Amino acid sequence: MTTGRRAFLLGATASAAGLGLSACSSGESRTPPHTLPSFRGLHQAGILDPAPRSLLFVALDLSGGADRRSVDRVLEDWSHAIEPATRGNPDAPELAGLDTLGLTVTIGVGPGLPDRIGLTAPKELAPIPALPGDRLQPDFCGGDLAVQICSNDPLVSLQTAQALTRLGQGVLTTRWRLPGFTQPGPATPRNAFGFKDGTGNPRTAAEIGDAVWITDGPWRHGTFLAVRRIPMDVQRFAALPTHQQEAVIGSRRDTGAPLTGHDEFDEINLFAKHPDGTYVLPVDAHSRRAHARFDGGRQMLRRGFTYSSGNDETGLLFLAFMKDPALFTRVQTRLAEQDALNAFIRHTGSAVFLMLPGTGDGSVLRLPG
Repeated sequence: MTTGRRAFLLGATASAAGLGLSACSSGESRTPPHTLPSFRGLHQAGILDPAPRSLLFVALDLSGGADRRSVDRVLEDWSHAIEPATRGNPDAPELAGLDTLGLTVTIGVGPGLPDRIGLTAPKELAPIPALPGDRLQPDFCGGDLAVQICSNDPLVSLQTAQALTRLGQGVLTTRWRLPGFTQPGPATPRNAFGFKDGTGNPRTAAEIGDAVWITDGPWRHGTFLAVRRIPMDVQRFAALPTHQQEAVIGSRRDTGAPLTGHDEFDEINLFAKHPDGTYVLPVDAHSRRAHARFDGGRQMLRRGFTYSSGNDETGLLFLAFMKDPALFTRVQTRLAEQDALNAFIRHTGSAVFLMLPGTGDGSVLRLPG
């Protein structure tokens, strides 16, 4: 994508991934390493592309007096700046001398923006309701706009944020920002608990289409994004014997295979039992509680990034792309009711955004409707 010439008070750091332990695309669905993301297309880059080394997630608010025309101008300026950067030829001074190949910038709007600027948006764009066990901190919640910056170099992510900040000045101000990272490559990445995170994602084009993309109306080819900031008690979890850790998660620590299977991508058998009649996959195992069977097979595409706050807090920024955010609320409510993982995590940040469709045949991102 490209940045432009207006000032967007973006943040300089991004956060980690979410603890619905299916956070990044599986190895089977990853883009080949020689394929670079393209700014232009029906869908924005940064959603189906391989998980990068570095994420910087920034939520912003509209400044007083700003209107739809000013937001459109910012999006145009961003587009003109982001596209050459994704091709490795950045013209933003903040990115001079940096290798920006592989950069993606993905933009969405929050629930409060449509009414403020006269934008037509699906009725599903609404704040995530309060969920049992939430310990939300206002500093990590909400936002009128979202910018997800992904790259293979944290400095590129940071400097892209600085460029967008400059280009959105006077129109947008930073609400919160979080940095995160993951392991690149074809293998399913691991989270801070040491378990593979992303095995259960939709993998085929048909599965992804059913799970992710809005299929009609002006927001066709867009998607909803739910964001959760989840601190993890790594030391307490690490103190458990391995078999107890595996019972909490529902998979093998070494291979990522479900407790009811042998290989990472084996289907979970929710009904398998031990000779004594107890379930092989415990009733409160995370993978059981999050299983798509309880939602009629409907899935989300999860991307997970580990973060460290600098005060010994480690956690996940959980990103889930889907065509209807009500699915996210149902899954999280079920997890809050009975999930062994709850003893080792907290939810301190929450937001939902409607991610713009791609540029299509054009050269800039625009607000639909």
